Amino acid sequence: MFFLFWILVPCIHAITHCINFYGLETPQAKFVCSWENPPNYYLSILQRELSVNMIRLPFSGSYIQKGAFHAMDGMIVTASTLNMTVLLDWHRNTDSHQSASPLTDYSFDEWVQLWRVIIDRYIDNPVVTGLGLYNEFQSANGTFVFDTQFQLVETLESLYPNRFVYFTIVTGKQIGRAH
Repeated sequence: MFFLFWILVPCIHAITHCINFYGLETPQAKFVCSWENPPNYYLSILQRELSVNMIRLPFSGSYIQKGAFHAMDGMIVTASTLNMTVLLDWHRNTDSHQSASPLTDYSFDEWVQLWRVIIDRYIDNPVVTGLGLYNEFQSANGTFVFDTQFQLVETLESLYPNRFVYFTIVTGKQIGRAH
């Protein structure tokens, strides 16, 4: 059984209320609900009514490869103006379908390189506080899931020490460190 493991930073004395603002992981690469009102319209209501203070931004490997970050850039600016934080979430590899593993479509090194593209873009932006390593990583081999994600965390930590909180799924083991 898989479950989402949220790592909480001990020094934070607040509850995180996170909203998933999806769409960048789809072929349209456009936020849902944004055809009638801009995202800040909904986010300000959610912040006021439900105390939402974090935005989860799902994206795909295809989104990174296309390099058209204007929608993500805009959402991060919106988050900043609303005093929210952002979790960048590698939701799937391609914008057309979900893969069981990030390694279905990319080598480990390619996966790291794509992560580096998006991290390097936002490394100096304090609004971006978390990284969702891979949504719904699936394998009958729990050790493979654990080891792959642990290796990614270790690799990213070596490049960006103490910068992010990592969010992931695990199978019976807890991984990641809050920094």
